[in-house]
Amino acid sequence: MAEQVGPAYPKWRYKAGQQATLVETAAEEKALGPGWVDSPTGLPKTATPAEVKSAADAKAAADAKAAADKKAADEKAAAEKKAAEAKE
Repeated sequence: MAEQVGPAYPKWRYKAGQQATLVETAAEEKALGPGWVDSPTGLPKTATPAEVKSAADAKAAADAKAAADKKAADEKAAAEKKAAEAKE
């Protein structure tokens, strides 16, 4: 771990889903509880509304294609069965 160059406090602390918090003492930092980090770069990325919509649209399109493919396969199987029965 790198040696600290400046004073330990105050310093910013970051946690996913929370606003950045400035702590003045070790006691304040400890009171934050677990999950707080030194840099926001280590936090998980939060999806933007556009990314959420895009993912939902892609899933809806994939679901629609899967349903259409299943319907086509079912219709083909039914037609083949009907053709086989007609030959008998």
